[in-house]
Amino acid sequence: MVDPSANRLGEVRNSTVRAIATPSTGGSETRVHLSNRFGTAPVRFDRVTIGVQTTGPAVAAGSLEEVRFGGEKAVTVAAGDDAVSDSVAFSFESGQSIAVSVFVAGDAAMPTIHYTARQASYLTPPNGGDQTTDVEGSKLSEKTTSRPFLTGIDVRTTGDFGTVVALGDSITDGFQGQAPDGRPETVEGIDQNVRYPDFLAERLRSAGKPLGVINAGISGNRLLRDGADGGNIATNGPSTASRVEQDVLGRAGVTTVILLVGINDLGKTPNATADELISGYVEMIQSLHQAGLNIVHGTLTPVGGSTSYGTPEIEAERQKVNAWIRSNSPADAIVDFDAALRDPVDATRLDPSFDGGDHLHMSPAGNRAMAEAVDPGDLRPAACAATGATGRTGEEEGTGTGNAPWIAVLVAVLLIAVLGAAFIVHRHVARERTGP
Repeated sequence: MVDPSANRLGEVRNSTVRAIATPSTGGSETRVHLSNRFGTAPVRFDRVTIGVQTTGPAVAAGSLEEVRFGGEKAVTVAAGDDAVSDSVAFSFESGQSIAVSVFVAGDAAMPTIHYTARQASYLTPPNGGDQTTDVEGSKLSEKTTSRPFLTGIDVRTTGDFGTVVALGDSITDGFQGQAPDGRPETVEGIDQNVRYPDFLAERLRSAGKPLGVINAGISGNRLLRDGADGGNIATNGPSTASRVEQDVLGRAGVTTVILLVGINDLGKTPNATADELISGYVEMIQSLHQAGLNIVHGTLTPVGGSTSYGTPEIEAERQKVNAWIRSNSPADAIVDFDAALRDPVDATRLDPSFDGGDHLHMSPAGNRAMAEAVDPGDLRPAACAATGATGRTGEEEGTGTGNAPWIAVLVAVLLIAVLGAAFIVHRHVARERTGP
C-alpha cells in the first residue's frame, strides 16, 4: 500500500495553496487564521478566499468569498507571527469541508504546516499564479496530506456556544499506521474525518449540545520536550506544555480541554519517568485552571505489541501514570481511554477491533470508541464557563459585527517549517516515525 503522505508539495512561489479543513460547527460569519509561525522571513499573503469544498480542489459555485485583513486583501506576516482576518459573511454547515485559498506572489521559502492533516489540500506548481477564485480548481494540480498556512477558523455564534479542545499527540491527531511499526501511514481514513475529535463533535451535534470541538493533536508530540529534543524529528512539534498559550488559551470560546498526552514522553529518547510526567501534568492542569478552563484528563492508551513502545519497562511506567490519573489527577474529570480500548484478554494491548495496525494507533472504530468514552456531562458549555476564562469572546483579534461571541471551530496546530520542494516528503520522514 502506498503511503498517501508521500505526495510531494512543491515550492510555494507565485503559487496558490488551497487548504482543506472540516470545522466542527457551522455559521454565517467567519474569520480565518493564517500563520508564518515557523518561517524564517516575512511572508506576504497576496489574496485569500474561502469557499465550500465540493470534491478535490473544486469549490461550490457561488460560495467563494474574499477574505480581508484590516480592510486590505493582502497581509504580510512576520516570521514567528500569525494573522487573523476580518470577519467575512460566509455560511457553511457543521461538518462541511471548507477550502481556504491563499495566493503567495513571492517566495514563501519555509512554509509553516500541520504535518499530519489526514486530509488532502491542493496547490499550483511554482509560477501557477493566483487561482484563489478558480471554482473548478483545475490548475491546483499538486496534492498534499499536510495543511500549509491555515491554523484556524472561527465562527460568530448565537447563544451559549463553547469550544472543547482535544489536546494531545498522534492519537488525537488521527494518525493510523500500517503493521508492524506504523510505517507507512495508511490510506484508510484519509479525507473521511474519522479522528476521535471528529466523532466526538458528531456526537455532541447529534445530542444538541452547544459545543464545538477542535483538534489540537500533533503526531509525535510530548508533554515535556520539544519534537527535536533527544535526536527526534522536528515534525513532532513544540512540547504540549509550551504550545498551550497559542493552541488553547489563544483560541476563542474555549471552555474545556481534553488532555491526552504522555506516551511519547515515556517512549522517546530521552525517556521521561512516570514521576516526571505526573509533575508535568500537575503544572499544566494548574495553569489551565488558573485560566478558568475545565479539564478532562485521559488515561494513556495500550501499547502492547508496538515495535517501539511495547516493552515491559514502558508498560510499567504507563500503568503507574494511569493509576495516578484515575486516583489523584487534579483535573475536573477523567476519561478512561485505556479501559475503553484495551483487549479484554490482554489489558496491555489494544482490542483487535480497535487496533489501527501498528498496535499503537487506533482504527476508525477505535477512534469512535474513544469519542463514546467521553461523558458529555464533563464538557462545560459556555453558560457555565468562568467569567474570566481566556478567549470567551475573541474580540481582541480581527473585526466583526454584533455582540455574539466568537468560538474556534477548527485549529490546525503547527509544528514545522520546511524548505522548498522537499518540505513535505513523508515517505522519507516516515522511516523515523517511532511514536504517536
